Amino acid sequence: MVQGSLAKQYPDIVKRIVNEGHFIASHGWNHTNYMTLSSAAIISDLTAAKQAISSASGVEVAFFRFPYDNYNDTLVDLVASQHYAIVMHNVDSLDDQYWNAAQTTTEVMTAVEKLGVLGPVIRMHDTVIETANTLPGLVPQLIGKGYKFVKIDECIGLANSTVTNTSLLPPAPAPTTAAPVQHESNKVITNSAASYTLYGTTIAFAMFAAYLFM
Repeated sequence: MVQGSLAKQYPDIVKRIVNEGHFIASHGWNHTNYMTLSSAAIISDLTAAKQAISSASGVEVAFFRFPYDNYNDTLVDLVASQHYAIVMHNVDSLDDQYWNAAQTTTEVMTAVEKLGVLGPVIRMHDTVIETANTLPGLVPQLIGKGYKFVKIDECIGLANSTVTNTSLLPPAPAPTTAAPVQHESNKVITNSAASYTLYGTTIAFAMFAAYLFM
C-alpha cells in the first residue's frame, strides 16, 4: 500500500516492488485522513496518488486502503465510484507499537487463530526494523499451520475478477480462464463472513510503513 507522494519521490523502490512479484495498491497521496476532506479533495487525492504510483510502477492500481483506517459508508461509496476495490487488513501485527519480534509474532499468531477459516490479511510496517527480524520466525510458523502465502487479491478472492490491477506495460498473451466473477464494488473487503468467498488456507501480508508505505 503505497503513498503517491513518496512513490513520486522513490520510483525505483516502487518499481522494485512490482518487479519482485509483489502486489501494489494505493494508500492515497500523503496519508491524509479522508474523514477531514471534501469529496472533491478526496477525488483529487486519489487521482494524484494513482498517477504517481502508475508512473513509477507501470501498473494502474485498482485497490485502495484508507489512511489511518478511518472511513464511513459515504467515503466507501465515493472511493468505489472512482473504480477502486477497498481492501483493509483483518490482522494487525501491532509491530509499530511493540518493536519486538517475539511480541509481534505472538500477536499475529493469536489473531490468526481467532479468525478460523477466514484468510488473514496481516498489517505490518516496513519501516519498523524489527519487522524484518520477525518474518524469518513468523513465516514458518504460519506455513506450519497450513497457510499458503499469496497476493492480497488472491487471498480475498478477487484474483480472477473484473477488479484487478492493470499493467501499463506491453500486455502478455491473454490466458484462457473462466468468465470473470462480478463483485459489488462498494463493499470494504476484509474477508469477513458478510463479503466475499472465504479462503481458509491463504494468507497475505499488507506492508505499510511510516514514511514510504504508511
